[in-house]
Amino acid sequence: MFGDWTTALAGYNCGEMTVMNRIRTQRINYLDNFWDLYEKLPRETAAYVPRLLAVLYIVKDPKAYGMELPPLEPEVESEDVNISKQVLLKDLATRLDVDAGMLEELNAELRLNVTPPTPYTLKAPAGKGRQLLAMIDDIPTHCPPKYAYAGSGYMIHKVRSGDTLYTISRKYRVSMVEIMDTNNLKKNRILRVGSKLRVPVSGAASSGVAKASVRERTHEEKPIKYVVKKGDSLWQIAAQHNTTAKEIQAFNRLKGPQLSSGQALIIPPNHGDCSDIRTKSYIVRGGDSPYLIAKKYEMELSDFLKLNKLTPESTIFPGQSLAVTGD
Repeated sequence: MFGDWTTALAGYNCGEMTVMNRIRTQRINYLDNFWDLYEKLPRETAAYVPRLLAVLYIVKDPKAYGMELPPLEPEVESEDVNISKQVLLKDLATRLDVDAGMLEELNAELRLNVTPPTPYTLKAPAGKGRQLLAMIDDIPTHCPPKYAYAGSGYMIHKVRSGDTLYTISRKYRVSMVEIMDTNNLKKNRILRVGSKLRVPVSGAASSGVAKASVRERTHEEKPIKYVVKKGDSLWQIAAQHNTTAKEIQAFNRLKGPQLSSGQALIIPPNHGDCSDIRTKSYIVRGGDSPYLIAKKYEMELSDFLKLNKLTPESTIFPGQSLAVTGD
């Protein structure tokens, strides 16, 4: 995207779109000179690139700058193990009796410290590969919090007590500036417990499927009882438990998707996978409205609007492609 490494580093720190928006404000028609841009970039980014360059110079020749660096720690020997199960690295570390931090460093490309549901080559400490394969079936499947709207590229983070922009940025490995820009936040703003932040995460919805799981889930082998709370919908409950609205509806012999507060539901067991809430595209026709489309696919209107990033005031038009739940 950028023809200059320093500009690319700026994009890594504050987000590519943030840099591109600053570039568009230039009267000069070129993209790749960070030093022409840095005064327009967020303060953290303007300082990030020079600091990183300074570190590179120091590491290359510390004596030239009057510094003596400590000796490097020996590289951890590892071996590749091919797995196809979504598991937490800390669960693997516990079973293998190795340091979780070391396992996370060996697999630093995993943004949430959980393996993907697709085949993945895990780097395990040398000599632990055979042991890992022997126990992988006994390690619970884990679904990371990925409440992302279809095609949005965002995760939704619910603010908890003690959360700060810094701790959230570290958790998702994105910059504070990127989170602030995405949510129109000021640096000194106090986060309200229970509020939700959009966290930009590369590939969060790259499959074009709405992925939904508002709770961390492990393998469920038996049906569980769920008491409907005010504001719950069948679609949301299905998303929380890695199943579908139709499966819950059939399992409980419900005549329709309507629920009432205090109603007891039996949630069918999942099968240890992290299946996405399946969606399909719907092409809007003349006379359609969000309410009619939601009703046709037995969705709550609020869920349909949320899935498509619409509001009650949004206008839809014939030919528009929208996401609806489907089996």
